Order: sequence, then C-alpha cells, then structure tokens
Amino acid sequence: MKASISIASLVVLMVMAAVDWRPCIRKAHALDQDDETAQANLDVDPAMVEDMAVAAEKTYQATAAGYDMGTEVLANVYVWSRRWLDAERKLAKNEAEDLVALKAHRERMKLLMTKVRALFNLGAKGGEQERYFATRYYLAEANALLAAAKSHDAPQRKVVVSFRGPKGMVVRWQERSQVEYDSEPLACPGRHEFLEGRLYFLQFSGVGTVKLEALLDLSNASEEPLPVELTIGDVKKIATRHWMRQVFFRRDSSDVDIATDWDEERLAAGLQRDHEVLAVLDIGPQ
Repeated sequence: MKASISIASLVVLMVMAAVDWRPCIRKAHALDQDDETAQANLDVDPAMVEDMAVAAEKTYQATAAGYDMGTEVLANVYVWSRRWLDAERKLAKNEAEDLVALKAHRERMKLLMTKVRALFNLGAKGGEQERYFATRYYLAEANALLAAAKSHDAPQRKVVVSFRGPKGMVVRWQERSQVEYDSEPLACPGRHEFLEGRLYFLQFSGVGTVKLEALLDLSNASEEPLPVELTIGDVKKIATRHWMRQVFFRRDSSDVDIATDWDEERLAAGLQRDHEVLAVLDIGPQ
C-alpha cells in the first residue's frame, strides 16, 4: 500500500510539473467578478471594513513570519493576503487605489514564491515541489486579477517598446487571448506598439533552448521608445531561476531612464515616490 501511495504521489507531481501554470489566467475575469460579488455582500459600515483590513494585515504579517520560522502553513499566508486584498479593494475609493491593492498582493505572492523557489533550487526543506507549484499558482492568480482590473476602461495611447538583443531572440505576447501567446513572433531587434494602461504577458525564446516569461505593466505613455535590452549573461542568469526587474521611469527631462535589479521587491515603489514610472517589466524562467 505504501508503495502504491508513493507511486501515485510521484505521478501527481509529474503531472503538475508538465502542466502549464498560466491557464488560470483563463479565469481572470471570472475571478474578478467573484471578488466584486463578494465585496458587494460586504455592504457595511466602512469603519468595520477598515477594522477587517487592519486585522487581515496584522494576521498576514504574523502568518508570514510564522511560515518563515516553520510554524505556519504555506496556504495560510496566501489566504490572509487575499483577505487583506479583499478588504482593501472594498475600501478603495477609485480605480487607482484598487490597482494599488492588487499590486501589493501580487508583490506579496512574488516574495513568497521567491523564498520557496530558493529552497526548491537547493533541494532543501520548505522547497518541495508541491509548495513551489502552489506559489507559482498564487502569483499567476495575482497576475490574472491585476490584468483583469487593468483591462477596464484602459487608456488607448500607444507605447512603443523596442526589444534589443541578444541576436536571434524572439518575442511573443498575449494580444487577443488571455490563455496563450497569440501574437506573431517578433525577432530582436524589433519594435511593437502596445497600449498604455495594460498588462501584457510575454515570452522570450530563440536563445538555445531557453524560454523566459515576462510581465509588462505599462503605466504611462512616453514619447521615447522603452528599450528592453537583454544580454546573453542576463538570459543565462534568469534561466537559472532568477527574476530580473526593469523599471522604466522619467526624471525631469523627457529621456527614459532604466533601473535594473534582481529579485528586488521595492524597486518600483521607491522610484514611484520620486519619479514618474512609465513601465515595470518582470522577467523570470518558464
């Protein structure tokens, strides 16, 4: 019996490894509608919802700390982040505040996945396959919720993105579908016009057998093209389970500046306080 259970568990893990984690994006709008329905049922005094948000935040922080110490369950970190998100969305006075709450939840899930992924790469306790795939789902769901929110009444100004090197790299993105990369392949160097205010899922390939996935969040339009440039070294580092974040921002002049960091969670927030952030690009391994 023990042998049968072990074999069955192995099969489940193999199936999880083979299944693309992105199809949850298919349910983005359904998830968004479910959230709106749940929030509509919370038609109570805003002060009560504020208490819920404060309690959820404190519980999330305690749960996340407990998970780091090995005394808390992974799923509870996700649950309390979602409850915190739900309360914040109920309190949001406008679309901008709603997006802030969604982005904050996404950052929490990305941080959680980064921690589990590091242990997964080391083969250490806490980095078991089921935990790693669970955190990938948490992040994919957070991306889907954010994409669904940003698709509502988004501005239509065009943003030119210039993809540069390495030579032979090909870029595809989700243009009409939220399930697959359905654009025509764009060889680097090349340019494409995207729409301001949207969230795009991209795929980079063509450098050996490496495939990378990316999330492009276009916040504001720019007269100058946004240069997305990768080196062979960048591609190799990302392929070994790293994440690279590029933040495109504007200082006093109209020139576009770029800040790059690896596995950095606060980069965009810090620049947002002092400059106009045009776009944020997160690139990770597929």
